[in-house]
Amino acid sequence: MSNKLFIDDLADDYFPFAFAGYGTTGHCFLRIWTRGSNALVLCTQLPNYHSTSVTNGLESIIDALVAKLMADRRLSLIEEGRSLFSNLFRGSRQERERTHFSNARRQFLRRCRWFEHYPPGVGFAPEGSLSLVIFRESGSPSWSYGSREFFENEYPPSFFKIDVNLESWTTLKH
Repeated sequence: MSNKLFIDDLADDYFPFAFAGYGTTGHCFLRIWTRGSNALVLCTQLPNYHSTSVTNGLESIIDALVAKLMADRRLSLIEEGRSLFSNLFRGSRQERERTHFSNARRQFLRRCRWFEHYPPGVGFAPEGSLSLVIFRESGSPSWSYGSREFFENEYPPSFFKIDVNLESWTTLKH
């Protein structure tokens, strides 16, 4: 059985993007660009934000993004090799949905370049930081830090340019 992932071509910013934080709703700036079922994601820590960080909330942010894209019908996973009849007997509806979501999430991460960004003055590095988050086959992340200039040699420079006032997130949250 093989799975095929389909993602609409898009270039969207979610600001602020809500996710399940530790004990409270978390927020971040999230940008996603996709082309041909490959994705670039920029996840930015917000200034003056004192809840779950984008580093600690990574798994929740991924789950919320995949769920949003699936709910908006922007991301779909086609499971090939199973008949409709055999799908009826693969456990409860909730189990099938959970497995389908897990498969979509795994396929999405395989086709994704995820960047974690802390602007200057936010986080531990006064000058800010940018890292490529690499997901191992097990799904566990590792961070590879580099300068913005370094990553702009490999990816479109405009992808890393944020034109909104990140300080305004408190007045925009839903």
